[in-house]
Amino acid sequence: MIKILITGACAVTSRSIARGLKKDNPNEIYLIGIDIFENNFAVFENLYDEFYKVPKFTDILYPNKVKEIIKKRKIDVALIVPEKEVKIWSKLKFNIKYLVPSSKFINCVADKFDLYSNLSKTKFIPKSIFIKKHELDKIDYNNIK
Repeated sequence: MIKILITGACAVTSRSIARGLKKDNPNEIYLIGIDIFENNFAVFENLYDEFYKVPKFTDILYPNKVKEIIKKRKIDVALIVPEKEVKIWSKLKFNIKYLVPSSKFINCVADKFDLYSNLSKTKFIPKSIFIKKHELDKIDYNNIK
């Protein structure tokens, strides 16, 4: 049986992942959820075999608490779901298998405007215009080229 840690365990996406994993492999996986526990739907849905409340990812105690859970529960792999936690996991080192992009990549693409700016002189960004909210009613969408 593989032990899988899922971060942001109460979030909608994390819960969907947990549901899918449990549905497809009910006897092969053991799910351990971690979250700050502001929304406890996941607990009432019985999606996780174990659940741990952890400090917010920005808290200085977060990395040590997660490392403690990984070691104590002998977790095999982690699924890092919330985007902001992906950023933290890309900077820190945990003694477990997990897949996240590099922090350099995350810094380039996490903000949509920064991504646009970084790619604006490449062939990946189509010709576009910036529209301010107060200009929306004045645009003739039939004549945009």
